[in-house]
Amino acid sequence: MKECFKKSWNYFKIKMNNILYNQHFWIIIVIIFIVIFEYTKDIRIMIKMTGVPITPYFFTFFLSDYVVASGVMKILILLGFVAVICNVSKMYQEKYYFIIRTGYKAGVFGDALFIGAVSVIYAAIIYLFSIICFLPNLEFQLGWGKIISTLAYTDASVQYASVFVINSRIIDIYNPVEATLLSFTLLVLGCWMLGMLVYVVNVISNNKALGIAIACILILISPIVIYYRISALYWVSPMTWVSIGCLTPVLDSDYPSVFYAAGMFMLMLTVILIILNKHTARMEIKGDYHG
Repeated sequence: MKECFKKSWNYFKIKMNNILYNQHFWIIIVIIFIVIFEYTKDIRIMIKMTGVPITPYFFTFFLSDYVVASGVMKILILLGFVAVICNVSKMYQEKYYFIIRTGYKAGVFGDALFIGAVSVIYAAIIYLFSIICFLPNLEFQLGWGKIISTLAYTDASVQYASVFVINSRIIDIYNPVEATLLSFTLLVLGCWMLGMLVYVVNVISNNKALGIAIACILILISPIVIYYRISALYWVSPMTWVSIGCLTPVLDSDYPSVFYAAGMFMLMLTVILIILNKHTARMEIKGDYHG
């Protein structure tokens, strides 16, 4: 086990070094930034008109979605992540040689570590974009600030933040640092689970399109679940759990909690890793390293 982890770690480090030169990754990141910058344009107009700076806590509302017509940002962020990791399972020459030398399992679990690391990096980049797009009109304080509070409690959001759902209950229940940390954690776990789902389906089926299709369905189901507001559906819609506004205590006790969401993401990741472990054992016996 120790030797396998060491080999997986070495492969993981190679993958992480290569990401700096991965044009596919950076093109998607640039596209996401352009989308975020465009979607926050009206908020910047509001900041300019009022002369009041915004606090660096708008990230939480990037992940909000209550109705099909709103919360588009969350869908684009998640689809962007799928686009980032969709090629991880691909069997290219360098990966094939590594697997021949170290074993299929080391390569697969190195990929799992890589998807986890990319999930953290991706979430951190989205958070940084939520700050950069408002520069230089930022103020750092422990409260939510006047701009976010005004958008949450008044109809100013209709004019200046129509593509976001800025739920006042989030502001009532959470302090901004707590909300940001919870949102960041759930986005990381959600992306990691989503990425691993794409990976395990692609590896087992040897069909790249199938994993991507399943991930996209999960993402697009989320706003539909929220539109119908049937509490039972919230318990089985993983991408809904990425939004703290869709969980208890923002919603009532009929809906899943933040702890349920985090626990289910971890459980799903564990199940996927167990499936991968059994699959890699079979592949190493057969010597069939497709991808």
